[in-house]
Amino acid sequence: MAASDSYVSNLYADALAASVGGRAPAPREFFWSVVVLLETCLELFIASGSAFVALRLLVHSVAGAGSTQRLVFVSMAGGLATAWSLRSVPTRRWAGTLLQICETERILRASIQGSCFLFLAALLAGIRVSGTALVVPLMLLLITLIALRRGFSAIICALSARGHGADRVVIYGAAETARQMASTLMRTPHHRLCPVGLIFDEDVPPIERLFRAGDGRLRPIAVAQAPVSAAFLHSLRCELLIVAAAHLSPDQIDEFRDIAGQALASIAVVQNPGSWTESIDAGGVQLLSDIQPLASWHFAFVKRAADIVLSLVLLVLLAPLMLLIALLICMDSPGPVFFVQERVGRNGRLFPIFKFRSMHVTASAYDCSPTEPRDPRVTRMGRLLRRAGLDELPQLLNVLLGHMSLVGPRPEMPFLVERYRDEHRPRLQVSPGITGLWQLSADRALPIHENTQYDLYYIRNRTLCMDWAILLHTLLFAIRGGA
Repeated sequence: MAASDSYVSNLYADALAASVGGRAPAPREFFWSVVVLLETCLELFIASGSAFVALRLLVHSVAGAGSTQRLVFVSMAGGLATAWSLRSVPTRRWAGTLLQICETERILRASIQGSCFLFLAALLAGIRVSGTALVVPLMLLLITLIALRRGFSAIICALSARGHGADRVVIYGAAETARQMASTLMRTPHHRLCPVGLIFDEDVPPIERLFRAGDGRLRPIAVAQAPVSAAFLHSLRCELLIVAAAHLSPDQIDEFRDIAGQALASIAVVQNPGSWTESIDAGGVQLLSDIQPLASWHFAFVKRAADIVLSLVLLVLLAPLMLLIALLICMDSPGPVFFVQERVGRNGRLFPIFKFRSMHVTASAYDCSPTEPRDPRVTRMGRLLRRAGLDELPQLLNVLLGHMSLVGPRPEMPFLVERYRDEHRPRLQVSPGITGLWQLSADRALPIHENTQYDLYYIRNRTLCMDWAILLHTLLFAIRGGA
């Protein structure tokens, strides 16, 4: 999945006055206009078709003549409402998709609104429907729209990789930051940015003209360790230079701007706002503040109620599986079934976290978590549990007790929280979760404290629909065995 959302959303674009050589803005705008039009038409067709199928399955009777025509009309109205809801929240050019969670959230919200509108339209049209009239169209809309968006996104990614409708981008910065940004852009074609080169500002082992993305595939991207030069940018026909280096002075930014200008390219600089996360308009004066956005009381109430109900239901349904896992752990290696460890929760409170034991009892409880599948500390059963995420199941007890939520930032160990910088501390303002954006990302193999952008994005933008989207992706992740 995509790497950091913040790397992309915090870009400050500085368009140069000079025209960019070799660019064809009109054809590209036409390309994206056709893409949006085609995608919208397909969404309307799919949504209307799903609504019609749902109504045909659920209808008890239709009062008056012209029943089929009425069903078609109501279905088209429901499809139009769903398509409009999908388009009512525009996809920003600089916004990251974050594991497609945000996309699933939009589809989920649009499906709920479309199903409600379809139900009301059917009643007004004299169509009697069963009590499941909301569930069936909701499921059909979810499945068909997610399939449509995934397929469409794959096609656009393939076209973007070939340079259709995308600006050619060279990224300069620290090796890990540049790699993450390139991986993000390759997976999010709606950014309209196609990475063609990386320039590292640090010494790293020699790398060929191949780049390994987070999905494990190699991409033909030029990699260099030399200083940024107009000749290098020009050789790659660069149209946008992204400077992903923190704490640059105005003089350094001006120097990069001059280099990009010589290559007839635009420039974008990654901002590092630190703890300044909110903007306040005080009589026309824009202020930056470290005040964190708070969720509404009804969001907190519904989220906690859902945590209690779902954790209880899951504990009952999964009791046989958990019993089997406990038995296999006892047979595989000596030691207790459960692993209990202190973690830091909301507002810095310590709590005992419960997990199925996946390591030998001789392993230290507070060492860094294993990142390699063949780590000698991990038991044979532990490898299977960790791969599928089944070692986390006992944390449903933590959710029930109020220590954690189903969705939220991953709880950290105390010694890591002691090392937090100011930008990390907002993670402690919400209850930690069993699953979340970071847990589903390609960066989950790296330490949590090195990828706080996922949790900070969730804290700023969390909604019930986002939580449900994360839970849906978690289920798919577990079904695929953690792949």
